[in-house]
Formats: sequence, structure tokens, C-alpha cells
Amino acid sequence: MPNIGFTRHGGLGDGVVATAIVESIKEKYPDDKITGYIAGSVREVFKGNGRVVEAEYEEVSGVLTEDLIRGKYPWDLFFDLKPIPGVFFCPDFGNLTEKQKDWQGQLKGFSYPDDIRLLEQFGLRQIEFICEVLDLPVKNPIWNKFSRINHLYSNKGFYNQNPTPEPLTYVTLGNEAWGQCQTKSYPFWDRIIPHIGLPVYQLGAQRQETIPGAINKTGELALWESCQLVCNAKYHLGIEGFFGHFCEIWKIPRIIFFGPTSDIFFSYESEVVISNKECRNCQWLSGNWMNFCPKGYSYLERPCVLGLEEKIIESINHL
Repeated sequence: MPNIGFTRHGGLGDGVVATAIVESIKEKYPDDKITGYIAGSVREVFKGNGRVVEAEYEEVSGVLTEDLIRGKYPWDLFFDLKPIPGVFFCPDFGNLTEKQKDWQGQLKGFSYPDDIRLLEQFGLRQIEFICEVLDLPVKNPIWNKFSRINHLYSNKGFYNQNPTPEPLTYVTLGNEAWGQCQTKSYPFWDRIIPHIGLPVYQLGAQRQETIPGAINKTGELALWESCQLVCNAKYHLGIEGFFGHFCEIWKIPRIIFFGPTSDIFFSYESEVVISNKECRNCQWLSGNWMNFCPKGYSYLERPCVLGLEEKIIESINHL
């Protein structure tokens, strides 16, 4: 039985995306052994996912390069699941398909992550693009540890010390990027909250300054508790990142702001996308783009965040 391997490093959102690609691999190779080398926050998604295959975990992203990973494990077929993906065959096992060869040619010269913003030219969303390049069927992300509208989440118990309010009686809001409010974040949620009409719970792994009008739960909840809160919410507001990917699993209604990252590539058909078409998709235009606007604007004056309040409020009214 051939051994099939995959690797994905990165954050929680990357982990959710990777579950879709793993489902694709399992569908194409249903009888083969599939294992993964997973690093960074991605491992938190895979460890809590009953559908995920056997995996090796590293605490820190980028511990081994892909070449060293492939040399460490006896895989016959290996998939690199980064946004600029790759597929590698053991010489004695097989060869690239014609589609894989074609994409290898099209992506020649692309480097990750510097050229990630250029991927939107192919007109495909991230999961569709990775599956197309790797010649895999397109599947949805999956994390069956959770479920949408679960009344058990609102019942306090020994294992659930932070129950959610009753389902559909509140909204969740996530504005955390890489542990802080950085360039992916939207600074004017305080102007939006008064128009919502429901309690708004602010979520994030690290403690953040309270957004006026929100109930601040940042830094207080475990990951699974935050996920339960989102599952029972009427809808979610936030930025491109983990919760946007998480909501895709159950098509939870959501409004997602896109600033420096590509809405064409990273968005989903089921979500409401908010972006400033005049200023967008600037990731990796500078080495510190995650912390500072590549065009030199201050956090509150970035063109990508200006003039969006009316569109967000209108989108909320139509959910």
C-alpha cells in the first residue's frame, strides 16, 4: 500500500483550508495510507478533527524544510499544501499527471510567500486553486468536533464552564490578526455595533482592547469555547482569517473585511466580502506588511479601511 504524505505549516485558518485538501486526497486515494507533517497552529485543527489522518506534529512552524520533510519519511507521493502548492513522486512510484505538469509550468518562478498576491490572476479561490494545481477533486473543509446551532453549547456543565447564550440571540466579532490588531484588522467596528441590535461578543486568542459596545471575551476562552460561541451565533463579523474559514464549514452567515490580503483568492462564495476596491491586496509588498501599511499610512488612515461603514451596515441589514 503506497504511503501518501502532506505538509502544511501556518495558522488556524491554514489548518481549516488544509482539511479540505486532505479530504480531496482521501477521495482520490481511498485505500492508501495518508500521513501529514503539520507545524504551527495548524496542528490545533488537525488534533481536534475526527476525520483527519495520522499526523506528525511540530510546535513551531518551519522546523524542517519541505525537502528535509520528504527525506525524513518514506512517502511515495507527497503533497505540499501551501497556497502555492506542489506535488512530488518517489521515482519508483509514478509521475506527474498532465495537469500537474501544466501547472508546474505555469507556476514556475512563483515563490512563496512573496508572490502569493499574484495568485488571484488565475481567477480561482484558494481551495479550488490548490486542488486544481494538485489535480485533486474539490472538497469542503471539515471539522466534525463542532456543529451548527447546538443547544448543548448553551448548557453549563463540568466540561463546559463557559456556555454560550441561547443560539441565534447574539453576534460574534473577530478582529485579531497574528495575535494583535494589525494590518488585516478593521478599526471601525465601534461605528458598526450600534446598528446591530444584538449583543456582540468580541473573540480572540490574546487579550485585546475592548471594542466599544462589544462584550470582550478575547484572551478568556479556549479555542473550542470560541468555536462553540461562533457556531451558535446568528452571524459572524470579522476579518480574513481563522473564523472566516471556520464559518465556511457550516456556511455560518458572515461579513468579512479584506484589506491587505486578496478577497478574490481567500474569500468564499458563501460569505459577504467587504473591501475597498481602490486599495487592496498589498501583502508582501514590503517585508513588514503585517504590522505597517506598505504605502506608509497610519493604522486609522489606511485607504483600505476607509468609507466602508455604510456597506457593512447595509450588509448586516440583509443577512
